[in-house]
Amino acid sequence: MGSLMRTPSFSESENRFFKRYSKPLFNFADFTLQYNNAIDAQRNQPKRLDYYDSIISPKYATNLAFEKQLASVYMDRMFRVVQELIFEADKSCRMINMSTLENIEVFKVSDARKKTITVTYEIENESFDCECKLFERCGYLCNHLFFVFRNKDVNNIPDKYVGNQWLKSELLKAVHGLTSDESASDKGSNEDDKLQIGNRCHGRYFGLYQRAFKNKNHLIALDNLLAGIGPQIFTDDTTGSSSVDTNDSIKNIYGIAVLEEITAHAPDVVSTK
Repeated sequence: MGSLMRTPSFSESENRFFKRYSKPLFNFADFTLQYNNAIDAQRNQPKRLDYYDSIISPKYATNLAFEKQLASVYMDRMFRVVQELIFEADKSCRMINMSTLENIEVFKVSDARKKTITVTYEIENESFDCECKLFERCGYLCNHLFFVFRNKDVNNIPDKYVGNQWLKSELLKAVHGLTSDESASDKGSNEDDKLQIGNRCHGRYFGLYQRAFKNKNHLIALDNLLAGIGPQIFTDDTTGSSSVDTNDSIKNIYGIAVLEEITAHAPDVVSTK
């Protein structure tokens, strides 16, 4: 990855991360083993955070209904950030002025830092806009909009103001191929049908496997059945062509063929970075 490190901050970040898993005197084999440990640690971090999100019940700071709504959809770490803004909107913000211009309502809101921010609401489109532009920059609402929602007796925040990058299940959906309602409508019905059929196949296989695992004869019968399904589904001209296609793809990309034997030597140890 040396060619990707264009700035000192990137390289220092990589050095700090791998310093926990490697030493300067490691040979290539030792580094490879510790590199796998480092990747496993990165993979375990999202799983641990997802587990915390599933079991943690946050304490509510206000009696507002939309605080409970956001607690159910946001990750715990993100919800704590949003909760501070909701608490500030409920306790510290106050209305300076309110006016109506045709189909637009204009609110002048004073926050805890004694700054007056303008919030506009288009009645026809039911859209809100804040002068601080926190939602456009970071993807979550500001205390000024929460204050306006409280005064307009809004119980549920509209989906377009919740965003997708801070949801509890968004990463899980991306990894396992499960699509949200918005992405499903964009990708079309063909991809949806393909995912549904694939999930159904996984469910049927694991259900049969769990039932057959209790009896050896049932497990042998399932193994024989699966072995006979392949020739019925795939034709003879497609079997065994994956490795050939892979080698041809590598040759087309790099301009050279894959070597049968690859010899790797440990790099020379240097005294500087």
